[in-house]
Amino acid sequence: MKAERETTHLTDPAAAKRLLQSREGDAARGIPVSAKIGQVKIDELIADVVTDYRINRKRSLGHVERRIRKHILPFFSGRRAVSTSTADIERFILARQEAGAANAEVNRELEILKGAFSLGAKAGKILNRPHIPALKENNAQKGFFEQDQFETVLRYLSEPLRRLDALDGKTDQAVRPLDSTKASR
Repeated sequence: MKAERETTHLTDPAAAKRLLQSREGDAARGIPVSAKIGQVKIDELIADVVTDYRINRKRSLGHVERRIRKHILPFFSGRRAVSTSTADIERFILARQEAGAANAEVNRELEILKGAFSLGAKAGKILNRPHIPALKENNAQKGFFEQDQFETVLRYLSEPLRRLDALDGKTDQAVRPLDSTKASR
């Protein structure tokens, strides 16, 4: 393994020696030691997420790139990953909520950040990750029928539509595709 040189920016030789010993101890314990670990920017970790999505041909790549471009990078770009704390993540959450973003949308952005830090740790680019919380989502759907309303509407449907599993209350069965020629009879 090639030795790396790095400046400690320390004027005290004893402090520089302690740093060297600490790094040697980390190396002996199998902890990645690199002068670059403390210099990695969040931008690089986010780029790794995009690369991962491309490699794995994830269909949501476009959505992820949009979230990164519009929300994540404007807040985190240029920051060192090692100095990003949970408090920084919480400030991001608050800024997004104040901008009117729903918790579900913010959670998708937080998942991208979690993925970035996870990939960075796997690649040995960072040693520690901030805690990234998940927000409570309000996914209550509105506009569904009560049972008596459903049965009233069902009476007005043609026979082929009434037989669909999706409409007769058997939600545990797969919905069969509707053949439009049969439905129009």
